Amino acid sequence: MISRKDDHKKARKENPELKKSAPGKDSAENPDASQDSDSKRVDTGLINEQIKQRPINRKKLLRRTIITACLAVLFGAIACAVFLVLEPVLTNKLYPKKEANTVSFPEESQNEEMSPEDMIADDSELASSAASEAAAAAASAVAAQQASNPVSDEQIEGVVQKVLASKDNSSTSAEYQDTYNMLKKIATDASASLVTVTGITSDYDLWGDKYENQGKTSGLILADNGTEFLILTPMTALEDADRIQISFCDNSKHDATLVSEDTITGFAIVGVTKSDCSDSTKQCIKTADLGSSAPSDLTGTPVIAIGSPNGTTGSISYGTVTGSSTQPDIPDTSFRLLTTDIYGSSQASGVLINLSGQVIGITDMSYNTSDMRNVLSAIGITDLKDLFEILSNGGTRPYFGIYGTDVTEQIQEEEGVPAGCYVRRTEIDSPAMDAGIQSGDVITSFGGTNITGFGDLVGCILNANTDQNYTMWLKRMGTNNKYNQLVINVTLTEQTSE
Repeated sequence: MISRKDDHKKARKENPELKKSAPGKDSAENPDASQDSDSKRVDTGLINEQIKQRPINRKKLLRRTIITACLAVLFGAIACAVFLVLEPVLTNKLYPKKEANTVSFPEESQNEEMSPEDMIADDSELASSAASEAAAAAASAVAAQQASNPVSDEQIEGVVQKVLASKDNSSTSAEYQDTYNMLKKIATDASASLVTVTGITSDYDLWGDKYENQGKTSGLILADNGTEFLILTPMTALEDADRIQISFCDNSKHDATLVSEDTITGFAIVGVTKSDCSDSTKQCIKTADLGSSAPSDLTGTPVIAIGSPNGTTGSISYGTVTGSSTQPDIPDTSFRLLTTDIYGSSQASGVLINLSGQVIGITDMSYNTSDMRNVLSAIGITDLKDLFEILSNGGTRPYFGIYGTDVTEQIQEEEGVPAGCYVRRTEIDSPAMDAGIQSGDVITSFGGTNITGFGDLVGCILNANTDQNYTMWLKRMGTNNKYNQLVINVTLTEQTSE
């Protein structure tokens, strides 16, 4: 702080002529000097003031913070919504996705029959060994004998043995080996269309450690729609699975996604993206060559079971078809179950192929009776093609809920039952029950299509549209013990039976 005395000293230094005097005297004698001295005083009041901070308004600050946070959330939500809307559009513009092709399977001739030569093998496959030539000769002899005069099984066996005995017995062992080498080659070539399907489920044990359960089964590369390899698999391996993994014949592994499933037959279609597969894998694998199970009697036809016929992946079994049992008791489905003389695992999976390498049946042991638990059985491929076509294109089968059977000519003559699909029963709360269809009714027309048996009705159901009204003609036994014609309307749904 600057004192008044210091001011005087400074003034005398600047003006030596100024007389020295006491501060009071100088002030009295020279009023102007006093005034000058007062003007030179320094006001130190401002320097001694203390600056205080303005108090914070906490409520106002909290309010502004909340408003800012709400606006941030709002703008973020708007940005996310805009991104979700525009992202697919921009992605399709910049990286146009290849459209999947519609999968279809060629229709089969209803009158297709298998000759004895076809039951053994194709001529080009038989020309390489003497044993194969002997088999062809035996088949030709059987065909000629059957054409001229039908004979019993014992006589056919005698003809075959006679032809085979005419060959050189010294080469029997080599011919036998050549025959099985040929069969193995057919099985190996067809196995390129098989895969191993693994359903992986994650879980935690009592100690909180994570582990994985894996269910494995054999699958079939059914089609290629241009963007995915579509694989047929039983649903048993996919139950509660968190992830689906496919192992191709070259042991490469790829994740798959579920395309569609059918809970009535227990089949599902899964897809593996083609772009995820290497070129070597694409060259190694192939789509299955679907044959025919349409011939009226496949009994005695040589077949090869590939996939997991004995429960082990990659196993192979040889045998013959022993018969075609009646259709399993499941709704809206009509197919034949092919039985063989092959002893298999109760958990067997895979396919049956003929000696041309074509798939004629899908292995399914779930319909075996208790006394035939280990007899390898398969569902005829012809009866499944329409269903596989629907599932391969991502659709679901229409649901009606009818258990039916054919009315044979004998029943028509003896019991007086009209031709058509005989309804054995309907499922509870099904569209069939809602429409008023009862056990004992005979369906003769569906949506303008004539129905001569249960197979015709199943075909109409599979090709029908859900939520569409169809007119159905049926005949019902009246009180006069005569069948009266009724016309009802039905609407199918997408619901499937568990």
